[in-house]
Amino acid sequence: MSRLWHGAIALISGVALVVQFVLLIDRDGSVVNFFSYFTIESNILVLIASVLILRKADRGGTAFGILRLAGLVGITITGIIFSTVLAGAVELNGIDWWTDKAFHYVVPAMAVIGFVFMTPRTRLDKTALWFVAWA
Repeated sequence: MSRLWHGAIALISGVALVVQFVLLIDRDGSVVNFFSYFTIESNILVLIASVLILRKADRGGTAFGILRLAGLVGITITGIIFSTVLAGAVELNGIDWWTDKAFHYVVPAMAVIGFVFMTPRTRLDKTALWFVAWA
């Protein structure tokens, strides 16, 4: 069940990232700006952690703990801030609406649910606090 859950997270975040990147290129947007958005960065971290769990469900270790905690904190902040402060600030439709929902609602909810209820039970000791180097 855990692999299926994290596979779904990886698929949703990966597709949303690729689609949004293609739209950015099509609209002559800035690639540097794209990768500097907190939402994009936190979705990338969650994507990487989910793919690693998909490949090895009982994954552990210090580096993985740092990565997973960074992704979890980042995506939680993304979901909370967007839904309470930023939602509705811009009118979106079509594929932009779908990627927005994936980035700000679906992936954050699934990442938190996956962390709380699914394996691996990532051990988060003091060394995992190195995630703040990203923030």
